[in-house]
Amino acid sequence: MQKELNWKRFNIKITLEEDLHSGTGTGGGGGIDAVQMTDREGRPVIRNSHFKGLLRDAAQELVYFGQIKKEEKIRLFGGRINDENGDNTIHRGKFVSTSFNIKNQKYPILWTSTAREPFSRTPLDDTLRTVEYVPAGSGFEGELELREPDLSDVLEKCLKHIDQLGSNRNRGDGLLKIDWDVKEENEIENTVTDLSPPTSNDTQLRLILRNKTPLCLPKTGFPGNILPTERFLRGQVVMGAFASWALDCLPDAEHQSLNFLFDRKIKFGNGYPLPKFKNDLVKNPEIKMWDIVPFPLHIQTKKIAKIDKVKEKETEPAILINQIWWAKQQKKDLLFGKSDEHADRFMPCDCEAQYKRSKGDVYLFRCSETEPWFQYTPEIAVHMRNQVPNRDNPDGSLFSDEEIVENTDFLIDIDFHGNEDHAKKFLHLFKNVLNGKTWLRIGRGGRPVEVVRAVWIEGKKDSKTIVGYPGSITVTLESDLIARSPQNFGFYNSLDPRMLAELVGIIDEENQFSSLPKNTYSYCDHEEIRGFNAASGLPRTPVLAIRRGSAIHIQSNESNCEQVRSLCEKLCTTEHLGERTWEGFGRFRLNFDPLKTNREFFTKNPKWKCEYLVESNSEHCPDVSFIENREILLKDAKSIANQLPTPDEGGPNISQWRYAQEQIRLAKDVNSIQEIFNRLTEHEKKRAGKCWESKIKNGQEILAFLKKEFGNRKEKYQEDIETIRFLFDSVIRWHVVVIKEETDQEKTHVEQ
Repeated sequence: MQKELNWKRFNIKITLEEDLHSGTGTGGGGGIDAVQMTDREGRPVIRNSHFKGLLRDAAQELVYFGQIKKEEKIRLFGGRINDENGDNTIHRGKFVSTSFNIKNQKYPILWTSTAREPFSRTPLDDTLRTVEYVPAGSGFEGELELREPDLSDVLEKCLKHIDQLGSNRNRGDGLLKIDWDVKEENEIENTVTDLSPPTSNDTQLRLILRNKTPLCLPKTGFPGNILPTERFLRGQVVMGAFASWALDCLPDAEHQSLNFLFDRKIKFGNGYPLPKFKNDLVKNPEIKMWDIVPFPLHIQTKKIAKIDKVKEKETEPAILINQIWWAKQQKKDLLFGKSDEHADRFMPCDCEAQYKRSKGDVYLFRCSETEPWFQYTPEIAVHMRNQVPNRDNPDGSLFSDEEIVENTDFLIDIDFHGNEDHAKKFLHLFKNVLNGKTWLRIGRGGRPVEVVRAVWIEGKKDSKTIVGYPGSITVTLESDLIARSPQNFGFYNSLDPRMLAELVGIIDEENQFSSLPKNTYSYCDHEEIRGFNAASGLPRTPVLAIRRGSAIHIQSNESNCEQVRSLCEKLCTTEHLGERTWEGFGRFRLNFDPLKTNREFFTKNPKWKCEYLVESNSEHCPDVSFIENREILLKDAKSIANQLPTPDEGGPNISQWRYAQEQIRLAKDVNSIQEIFNRLTEHEKKRAGKCWESKIKNGQEILAFLKKEFGNRKEKYQEDIETIRFLFDSVIRWHVVVIKEETDQEKTHVEQ
């Protein structure tokens, strides 16, 4: 039976009827012990992995009660099933969903609770816990795509079975209402409407892909507590995503026509992440001129000079901060090359300075050849997760995923090498993907990735063309390079002239290239390349590759001039190097010098500023003025707290201070803090067993002292609510620590 070329899209709306906490597993600032999961913009979100887990649990219950069949559950969510031949095969789930974003955001609320001592109403020490909640009445929306429409009834039964989300569901939290509507294939709008049929001049298809949920692309086969992720989409991953979509959604009769996708004549490049734009420049017609490359390893940054240590007690906070190396780093601009901060290590530079390579995956981007290069790092988040206990692992396990944040754009080129028939066939088979009507599944869990832009281009301008012989050559890897030695078939882990000669086909029978390393400088790194086949459930054999950004500089002289010239000529006519070039490996550039390009540009345009990119730090560097201000506030808070009495001296206890602290944290302006002190003064209802003024020995004097200090700081800090709130929150936090220390000392004394 052939599968029809159709699928269904579900628009799902979730309305909270009770407060919801879908947490991150971590605490936050301001004394919050468990914070709500948020997206990259700080808005509450319900992760698709959490929603999928609830759907799976609902399906399991429906199977138990006979409402659906076990085979239907496996077809929907994936798993092992016996096929017609009796073979136990792996089936991938037939639906993929986005995360659910909040639509009518309300101010989050905090719930504070504590445990009690057995057979008593007395709060148990050190059990006070504050949790952040999304208030009832909030609404979330998301989408779900079903690859087998005949499972619609099964999916709808599972949706009807879900009535709660998040934590503490057994106590009534997270109660919700789910509504949905179904869109057929012809009702789904196109996100790409300007893709024309290819012509004889169209040799490459340029795509911009956008992940609709955070994306984890595991880069190791032996993860620890944190599963690291790749920062970009490898060509092999994108090619596999297209093939997986075709097997899921195309009719069986079309599967034979997919052979051209695997005959290694179509080459998928790597999808490198784009920087964050102020506006939606993805729709810009100049996308054909965009260029993006990994940051070269030979361009390095000066290290900060070593600073003598100072004694904190003898130094003012502002002076102390200026002595800390990480606080001295100023905020980095997206542009590089405007100052002498960077240096090309292949060129003569400051001999006394120390240099360091760029950390992590840093990229360079420019919109056209007439603009400078921009340096940036894609945004990465860590998602803490807890594996559900099962028969093999009854206790479960806590682990974390590194993830590329949602709505990150990736630029990728697919090269058809002038084969117009292959280009037309690709457009015909994957028309719905290229139009954005359906999603690709990429990464761990098959996260949805959509095409937001697709254009035909004539191909990149040949960056390897060199006018005249320059006397030296620099080879910079644009992607990872997989190459083996012909002698022992071992993987190369660095660049050298003899290896390059082998890869371009130069037969070095007389070992002429053995003398070149004397005039060679290289900055290289290597890493393992791994992969996973979701259809078979088996990993790919790992290989060793020379890392993208690695570079080698070969300087010629009278003795090796001819060898360097012949190597240069061969490299100019070679498109890719090494193995698996159809998966994006082996791209390189000759004499690529972005630092020189930027310096020449800023010499001519010293006042030029970028108007379309969001400034961010290529390496996280704290703001010096912010740190100085916080250090001064903490010192001021300590001086105020030292004047407050402990409970043994007639002051409030910890619970009473915590109540005041919670009220201060919720204050929205300076006048609200003033009202808090007034309420505590006039309060007649008991709080934590005692009233502030009438039941505390020195309650009236303490409140008068706090009002006086508040009035002084209100004028000093110009009624800045953030500063004043942080100050008095720190006062209470410091004083609570003092009270706890005294209590512990008393307990120790009694026990002795």
